[in-house]
Amino acid sequence: RICQENKVKIGIIAVGERSAQEICDLLLTCKIKGIWNFAPCKLILPSGVSIVQENLALSLAHLKGQVG
Repeated sequence: RICQENKVKIGIIAVGERSAQEICDLLLTCKIKGIWNFAPCKLILPSGVSIVQENLALSLAHLKGQVG
């Protein structure tokens, strides 16, 4: 209800791998059209939904390399 009332179009997933698809499916029922995924897994999405997959381990390694 909150997503519809506020016209939310983007959702963020920041849970463990085991829960990620369940949360993704919940977001899809709320008519979310874009997902920013921090979970370490690939998600099954219908066509028309965009996803950006973050890799925190890779980002941390990159940052560590910059600061020594």
